[in-house]
Amino acid sequence: MDVPRTLVGILAVAAAAAAPVRSAAQSTRTIPVRLTEFRIEMPDSVQQGRVVLAVTNAGTVAHSLRVRGHRGQVATRTLAPGESVDVPIRLIVGEYVAWCGEKTGDLEHRKEGMEHRVRVIW
Repeated sequence: MDVPRTLVGILAVAAAAAAPVRSAAQSTRTIPVRLTEFRIEMPDSVQQGRVVLAVTNAGTVAHSLRVRGHRGQVATRTLAPGESVDVPIRLIVGEYVAWCGEKTGDLEHRKEGMEHRVRVIW
């Protein structure tokens, strides 16, 4: 038996077994977000990790999305009716708040119900 060759083989198998496996939580997932008058439609809870928020303004007036959580805040530009944008974000366990930062006249969209809390789970 060739000991050095066997040892190299055993070490290679051990290294492969010890290598981190890319789980679903580590791959990028897409989360659909739909903005309408005066609602934000998105899941109430999501798993932590890298995600892309696929934001679509399905309403009849301009909307935007702002998300605040443990990693600070991300925001979209103002979206005209029918427009979409992808927002990459890395979520960690905790609670996040999403809201529309737009106004129509004196009407603040957030105060009209365009706020949604999302729980990020492990």
